[in-house]
Amino acid sequence: METTKTIPTKTKLIKRFHVLLGKSGINEDGKRAILSACGVSSTVDLPENVLIEICEKLDKSQDKSFKEMNKIRKQLMASIFAYLKAFGTPSNNFEYVKGIACQASGYDDFNFIPKDRLRSLVHSFNNQTKDLNNVVEMTRDKIDYLTLLN
Repeated sequence: METTKTIPTKTKLIKRFHVLLGKSGINEDGKRAILSACGVSSTVDLPENVLIEICEKLDKSQDKSFKEMNKIRKQLMASIFAYLKAFGTPSNNFEYVKGIACQASGYDDFNFIPKDRLRSLVHSFNNQTKDLNNVVEMTRDKIDYLTLLN
């Protein structure tokens, strides 16, 4: 028995195309460049086979970078959680942590922070956490020493 691949309707393909553009971070100018390379000015004018091909290419290219970006975003959130804990104000509120990341990065949306900025923030928060933990330990050692002297 031979299985046949079902072809989605053109409306679904157009929707998928636009979703993949958004996930890939391709703006309106990028979309227009893709369309003009295909010789059309609107997604409605694209043939279904071309839409399928473009969607597959976008899906493949987006998949690796999307996973990598999510990994770095999670690392940043973990770094901020550790920073807050070291600072003495632990939190389990993800939106609060995302807000701190946005404030530190200067971006309005957590998902729009570029990869290099995310990495920089991960390192910065990790370094700050180490410094805070070192200072706390030094302070405890100093208090223990002074307690012994008295």
